[in-house]
Amino acid sequence: MKKLKTDYIYRIKLHDGEIVNAQYIGRQKGFECVVCRSGNNAYTFNVWDSIDGYETYGFGQEHMPEILEEIGEMTDENKLN
Repeated sequence: MKKLKTDYIYRIKLHDGEIVNAQYIGRQKGFECVVCRSGNNAYTFNVWDSIDGYETYGFGQEHMPEILEEIGEMTDENKLN
């Protein structure tokens, strides 16, 4: 698995095929994998939306999204898709 930087924005491909910009938060206890609905210490990403703010997605190591591009440190400009 590629080493990800906390609070960086990555362009990722979600499990349903959608491509989004997402802020990598790190591993967080209490989050399960959105793909298999198991575990409680997922790798978490905030997917930002200009209307609703953000939604947090957790992924188990075996279901990590495809990392398409590292965009850089989080700013208001690069967090939106």
